[in-house]
Amino acid sequence: MVTKKELLSKIAVEKRLSALHLKRIVRLRIALKKIEVLIDKDNDITDDTYVKCNELIRSTLVITI
Repeated sequence: MVTKKELLSKIAVEKRLSALHLKRIVRLRIALKKIEVLIDKDNDITDDTYVKCNELIRSTLVITI
């Protein structure tokens, strides 16, 4: 069985992407899932919802070294 880390490494080699870039892609997918959940909860999409989505993206995409 292949671990998640091994799979990401294989993709990085094939696509010649850095591991940092792959982490960012994974985090972006996580952020998009969170946004879907946020929008599903919110029946009325307002400017406040837009602000929450932007904050969610910013907080999820922060890369810690």
